[in-house]
Amino acid sequence: MGKNGLTIICVLIAFLFVAAGPGSADKAAKTEDSQKAEETTQPKQDAKGNNSGGLLDFTLPDGFEELPQEEPGIRKWAKDNGEIMVVVGDRFSDSQKDLFEKLLGAAKKNKKYEAVEKLDLKGGLGLAFREKKSGDPERLRSWRVIVLAGEKILNVDFAAPEKEFDGFLPRFQATLKSFRLKQAGD
Repeated sequence: MGKNGLTIICVLIAFLFVAAGPGSADKAAKTEDSQKAEETTQPKQDAKGNNSGGLLDFTLPDGFEELPQEEPGIRKWAKDNGEIMVVVGDRFSDSQKDLFEKLLGAAKKNKKYEAVEKLDLKGGLGLAFREKKSGDPERLRSWRVIVLAGEKILNVDFAAPEKEFDGFLPRFQATLKSFRLKQAGD
């Protein structure tokens, strides 16, 4: 992998760690712009489990309940030991296509993943990669989906302890099949 590809992967990983880390920002100090971005990038859940109002609509599996999050741009749902987390942020590369190709290439080379696939999404580029089994039944195993849509990047993690992951996989797959990027005016 070239230096630029490695740099992009490192920036993505750092972004994800910072976005998912504990909240330290004072909510009262939020700017009007950050509040508006939070309102327009986070999916909203209705009683049927459909998510709308953000960049991505999808149907949650039965029984998944939203968990409170303090950070803007992060949503999380859980049922038992399975969880779905969505992180929305600004794309950090000038070219959506170049970033996508670098992420795809890096994921395909990473021996940690058992499956890497492009997703057919109208209005954006999607990539899904599922971790191989680690051999530790208590370790969280994830299936990560990265979506590039305009100036935004969405990271969707489907996770469960390794010993339970295969039981959640059909529900995670159904959720992924329901993904629909919202278009302007939707």
